[in-house]
Amino acid sequence: MSIGSSTNDNEQILAAALSAILGKNILPESSVSEQSQQHISKISIFNQHLACFIYGKVGQHDTNSDESFMTLYITILATKTTFPCVIECDASVDKLKQIIYEKEGLLCSKQNLIHCGQEIDEGHLLSEYDIQDSSQVTVVRLRSMDTDLLVLDKNSLDSKYDYDFTNINDNGKTFTRGSIEYRRPCGWKRFAIRVAGKYEDEIWLGSNNNSNEWPVSYHGTKHDAVSSIAQMGYDLTKHKRFAHGRGIYSTPDVNIAKGFAKPFVKDGQQYLIILQNRVNPKTLVKLLPDKTGNGEYWISPDATDIRPYGLCIMKKP
Repeated sequence: MSIGSSTNDNEQILAAALSAILGKNILPESSVSEQSQQHISKISIFNQHLACFIYGKVGQHDTNSDESFMTLYITILATKTTFPCVIECDASVDKLKQIIYEKEGLLCSKQNLIHCGQEIDEGHLLSEYDIQDSSQVTVVRLRSMDTDLLVLDKNSLDSKYDYDFTNINDNGKTFTRGSIEYRRPCGWKRFAIRVAGKYEDEIWLGSNNNSNEWPVSYHGTKHDAVSSIAQMGYDLTKHKRFAHGRGIYSTPDVNIAKGFAKPFVKDGQQYLIILQNRVNPKTLVKLLPDKTGNGEYWISPDATDIRPYGLCIMKKP
């Protein structure tokens, strides 16, 4: 199957990609029978992106703090609110759910907790999921109809802005967004996320280098504790930590993001997926190649400072 050979193919590929990111079986709507339509829960790519981001902490640990406790940052997806939670490093998932219940009044049985794109289950320790100090945990509220089919919401896509960069080579060409170099995702196909009307204006998404335009970055969605930039605490080839605090990690270089891309399989063919974003230049922290020894990385301090507007998918050779 070629990427984007038809609308139905696009839907199939995107449902498989979202399934890989969220760790749940997401179906394309076209595959659901009319009889089952009343028992579906539509999953919006836009509303789920918070569960895809890798958060991390960069900087020296405070040696004066009690190392038996850690601070987690809990985001309630339904309200998009985030609050800190101090809990024992050896605590269980059950205890974290109880704290969230006491704080938010959300029954433990209705909480689906996600850390770095992976669902964390009761009966396990937080440490089993590599949850450490400053980790981000997202709370997805379960519907009453737990048996509903999960279906990709086609209304969260904006196909008129899809663009196929698969066979494009930008050698010798330069593009900019927000007066910062835009390295287009050559070799990938971008599927646009519907962002119209989601923010106060759309200047941030422009291509005229307006002063309020945001530059472009890429974010891998593979959450491997061995290779993840955020979970390594930016301890890269120079084995040095940078005191820039907690944030979301991305890069302006699609080839670097490829190394952290989430793999998935559809009809026996392997694919990779990354997020294409705009980042707030006013809050952006840049780590240049001479600092990292491994290319340029960007840190956005908060989820409000990074806005995904596309899913880039590549077929593996």
